[in-house]
Amino acid sequence: MKNFLRNSLSLLLISGCGGLGTPALLGTSGGTLNAASAGSFGAVAFQGHTYKLFVPSQVAAGQPLPLVLALHGCSQDPDSFAAATHFNDLAEQDGFYVLYPEQTSDQNALKCWNWFDPADQQRGAGDPALFVAEIEQVESRYAVDTRRVFVAGFSAGGAMANVMGATYPDVFAAVSANSGLEYQAATNATAAWTAMTMGGPDPAGPAKAAYEAMGPFRRVVPTIIFHGTADYTVNMTNADEEAAQWIQTDEMAGAGHLSQQSGTGTAQGGGGFSDTRYTDTRGQVIVEQVMVDAMGHAWSGGNASSQFTYPAGPAATERSWEFFSAHPM
Repeated sequence: MKNFLRNSLSLLLISGCGGLGTPALLGTSGGTLNAASAGSFGAVAFQGHTYKLFVPSQVAAGQPLPLVLALHGCSQDPDSFAAATHFNDLAEQDGFYVLYPEQTSDQNALKCWNWFDPADQQRGAGDPALFVAEIEQVESRYAVDTRRVFVAGFSAGGAMANVMGATYPDVFAAVSANSGLEYQAATNATAAWTAMTMGGPDPAGPAKAAYEAMGPFRRVVPTIIFHGTADYTVNMTNADEEAAQWIQTDEMAGAGHLSQQSGTGTAQGGGGFSDTRYTDTRGQVIVEQVMVDAMGHAWSGGNASSQFTYPAGPAATERSWEFFSAHPM
């Protein structure tokens, strides 16, 4: 029954993604990096799974570098996600590792992360434990700056990025959730479909659940959220819920009352967006929500020749890295 629910949701997820064939998803220049990455990008077998690791070419012996855990969406894999986001190009330019776990078809028929499964929503179990174990293996082989380990994900990967921030706040300094859902937006496949199409539960419940999931490692987890106003696969309501969940979780974790500042802008690629920032008493941005006008279910910015990207929008890869750089542990 568990695998049936997972596979049923997979079909629903991919049917939504497959309906994205709108011209907006394959627009022109978004101002993202286009240079070929000179570093190494190789596959690593680990505990019956595979991940790919990008290592920039300018790594000096013993020099600790940041690491980004990059979680792909349904029907994607490390190669297609790396191509879509240009994360490797940016990592080569600015000097950081990118670790891409790969979902297996036996865990999910269409290779979606099972963000809706309680077994994958807790510390020390399921995919969260696997991802952290993969990071630890990288740390055993390379010099990683453990104060600057971050997670970014798209769609099912965006939902899992929120899970990682809640379950391992001692590992991940900050989160970037793209076209995702709040922590515990659903705890079964049926509820997942409802959350995707209509929105999840009142954020107060997930906010408390995320705070409790942190356990003794509770801390403020800075989070940046990207979502399209024309996303019919994961309803844009979810972006508001994600922001509200993290605001409440972070306030419980000691951020104090967060103040709101909003503005609008136009990306280099010509797309409009709104940007809402929630800051603490020191003026530090704790939660940021970027809503991209007319974008469907896609990674804002990115590679125009890749699926599930919207190059007209603000470059989510670069914006995420800027946010991460401002929020070491």
